[in-house]
Amino acid sequence: MQKIITQKMVRDYYPSAKELAKYLGVSERQVHYYRTNGKLQAVNRGRARYQFNSDAVIDFLINEWGFEKGTE
Repeated sequence: MQKIITQKMVRDYYPSAKELAKYLGVSERQVHYYRTNGKLQAVNRGRARYQFNSDAVIDFLINEWGFEKGTE
């Protein structure tokens, strides 16, 4: 079964690791693990706050979880 991801399948951004963790079906701690190990890019929005943009989430899903980019 092919795993396909498109821009429409993700939000423009995820304001926190908690929100992204819900979307990915993993724990917040796992999201921070991916972030600190350079697998998932994030924007620092202040003291211990990170925002995850859709392009970074899509790149992560393609590179780490084996998704393929689909056409919209």
